[in-house]
Amino acid sequence: MADRIPRRRGEFHATFNHGPRCSTLSDMRHSPLSYRIILKRIFLLARYMQVLPLNASALCIAEKSSHDHAHHRCRHSAFGGRDPRCAPARRQSPPRRSARTMPVILKTARLVLRPMDERDLLRLHALNNDPFVANAIYDRKASPWADTHARLKACLADWDMYGFGLFAVFTRDGNSGEGSFLGQRGLHLLSDNDDLELSACFSQAASGKEYAAEAGCAVLDFAFRALKAPRVLCFVRPENQRSLRSVGKMGFRQIEDRWFGGRLRRCFEVRQRDLNGAIAANPSFAPILHLV
Repeated sequence: MADRIPRRRGEFHATFNHGPRCSTLSDMRHSPLSYRIILKRIFLLARYMQVLPLNASALCIAEKSSHDHAHHRCRHSAFGGRDPRCAPARRQSPPRRSARTMPVILKTARLVLRPMDERDLLRLHALNNDPFVANAIYDRKASPWADTHARLKACLADWDMYGFGLFAVFTRDGNSGEGSFLGQRGLHLLSDNDDLELSACFSQAASGKEYAAEAGCAVLDFAFRALKAPRVLCFVRPENQRSLRSVGKMGFRQIEDRWFGGRLRRCFEVRQRDLNGAIAANPSFAPILHLV
């Protein structure tokens, strides 16, 4: 046995040097004889010379010292710096749930909704500059290209980070195709709490046909079923009579007046039981397809 205690003083030389002879420290570093064995035999020699008592603690110290030296060689290789081969494997973070990797498609009897993306830049800019929209939302001010780019960029960031955002709303063309662009419905995370806000912006061509309420019921169903939201809020200007009638058809109930967007607005709340009651009263608003 190579690691047994030598019984004669001359026997140790033969036991210790059964490997290749190392004349320099550099040769010793690259010797096939491991540091663990070398240090272990040093303790054996000390026991043989009656310098150090041989016990389990001494052998554990030897093995720990050899492990630390091997770890040091791994961290600082002879080639200089950290050896990339010894670096631990980087932990892969799970992919985020986003509309780009997991498309969200909502459909009703008349509408199809999908996440807004780069293809909708021109549509969004034309919608924001529609006189009907500018009068109802933007205080009759035209929306410059910079604002449109900023809104679309924020929308894409919301989809990538949270898994929800603005939906582009189209009429259904045949069984599954996108027809005319009507506007947008969306969910936003409020900055002061964890509530979701339902937003809307529809062109004048969609006015008077209850498209906003029908699309809103589909988005609310997505919020309650897929996102497990306990409630959704909505903010409406007191003078916007069209929106006030629309939120009532989706089951919203006014809870207070709150400052939002730099002005005092009416704050409405809807929960899943309220939405179910609104859909029961208007079966045509029921979503018929929900792909996530």
